Parts: sequence; C-alpha cells; structure tokens
Amino acid sequence: MPALILTQRQDITADRVIVKLRELDTPVIRLDYADFPAGAGMTAQFNGGEWAGILRVGSRTTTLREITGVYYRRPSTPRVTGHGSPGRDGFVEKEITLGFGGVLAALPEHLWLGHPATLLAVQRSKPWQLVLADACGLTVPATMVTGDTAHAAHFAAQVGGEVAVKSFGTAAFLGPEGEQEAIYTRRLRADEIRSASLLGIPHQFQRWINAEHAVRLTAVDDELFAAEIHFGSPAARLDWRSDQDSLTYKRVQPPPAVADSVRQLMRRMNLRYGALDFLIDKAGTWWFLEINANGQWAWIDEVSDDIADAIARALTKAPSPE
Repeated sequence: MPALILTQRQDITADRVIVKLRELDTPVIRLDYADFPAGAGMTAQFNGGEWAGILRVGSRTTTLREITGVYYRRPSTPRVTGHGSPGRDGFVEKEITLGFGGVLAALPEHLWLGHPATLLAVQRSKPWQLVLADACGLTVPATMVTGDTAHAAHFAAQVGGEVAVKSFGTAAFLGPEGEQEAIYTRRLRADEIRSASLLGIPHQFQRWINAEHAVRLTAVDDELFAAEIHFGSPAARLDWRSDQDSLTYKRVQPPPAVADSVRQLMRRMNLRYGALDFLIDKAGTWWFLEINANGQWAWIDEVSDDIADAIARALTKAPSPE
C-alpha cells in the first residue's frame, strides 16, 4: 500500500522523505500534475460515498483505496501543447487540474499532509491565523491592518513607538527589468510612518518585538521539532530571510504550554503539518508570528532528519477519521 507524494521532479526535500519511506518498506508513488496526460493517468468512479479507481504514474499503478497518505509538497501545473491554440492548451491544463486533481482532493481528508483546500485557506488569511493562535493560548503581538497613514502612525505610538511592517504573502517577484525583487520586514518609527504614503494599500503593522532570537517550530501530527534561529547580522535581526548565510541554529524544546497550544492550533486548523514562526524576547516569551501549512523544513540540519522520519511515519499510518 503506497504513500503518494505530489511534487515536481526536482525536489530534494521530497527526496529525503522518499528515502525514509523506503527504509520503512513503504512503496512510494511520486506524482506531478505536469505528468498528466503523457506520463500519468487516472480512471475513477464515484459510488457509495467515495471515489474508487486506479491511478497510473509511469509503469506503476495503484488503486485509490490503497493510498496510505498524501503529502502535498510542490506540484507544478500541467503543461500541454498540440490542441490547436494556446487558449485550447490552457483549457486542457485546467481540466487536468480540476478533474484529476479534484479526484485526488476528494480522497479522505485525514490521509493528507496538506489538503489543497486547507493550504489555501491558511495561506490566504494571516489575520485568521492570529485569531486562532490567540484563542489557542499563544502570545500574539498587537497587530493593525490598514492603508491609512494616520491610523498606522497612531498605532505605532500606542505600542511603544516602533512597529514591524510586513507583507501578507510571499513578497518575491520580478521587477520591471526582469530582476528578482523581494520585500522583507521593516522596522519603522511612528514619525517615519507619518511621512510615508500607504496609498490605501493594506499593510500589516505589528508591535516591534525586541527579539533575542527566532524559532522555527515544525509540527507533524503531534510531534514537534523546534530550532532556535540566531541572527548574525543587523539585516537578519530585521528579517532572518534576508541574510540566511549569517544564521546559526540550535535545537530547542518548546515550553509545555506553547507545545500544548501549538497542537491545539493544528487541530483547529485541521492540519497535520505546519511550520510555525516565533520570536523570543529577553523574558523568554514566545511570540507567535505565523504558520505556513506547507513551509520548508529541510534547511535546518539540527531537526531536518527527524522531521523527514516523522513525515514518513505520518504517510504510512494516517490517523483514524474523526
């Protein structure tokens, strides 16, 4: 009975999980949506409350009922040609995603490490994340969302005079000349905000946390793996993503209260996998920033091997449906 990993052909993170699954003697089917229709196919029928059928990838086949777990990693979109026009090709590509991808998404939800619908819901609402994190007992910084300069400046003054300004999504894109651009977290004073123009565009302002270090905590079912991220430069202190070469790491155990709250948050969000970011201040308070339901984990050597083991185990034995 195989585990199914949805990802593109070049994915060293998925490769590590596949190695662990083979160590558990668990067959693996690796599927990319771009494999359809030349390299993969599916026939499925809805009957008696479930979809039953056969999935073929290359020379390998499995029934949908045999799949023990599904890991949604980084599948690429279908790419087809030869249907008469780019518009027709695009139509076929969407049909593949909605048809074959839709049948896979209809597999029992408890099998998934990252059901597509859940991933989308978590990704699209950072404010919702903060509400649930607070309700689950995590400490959340005071936050404002606004496109109004005066309101933002007033908020900054209320929370100590400085704020972190953050984007809501991944702020990496191509500039006007095709160059790679990225927007990282900025630290602004109230007076600096007053002289800025937000143009009515929503910005996320959070109370500035004077952090000693950050923590990336990865949750796989009830297993938690946390690593301290120590800043090696002023840029990394503002946003550690901006200078990853300067970072050092140390494995750490989260406080029991934080661990309990994280597990509760995972259940509230209906997640079996999540990568959570925290800032830790001088008092030892763990400030919750966000959760990425499909976040990277292989880049921190101190915990990555254990995370790969946990993901493999999760794909081999899914929890019972509630």
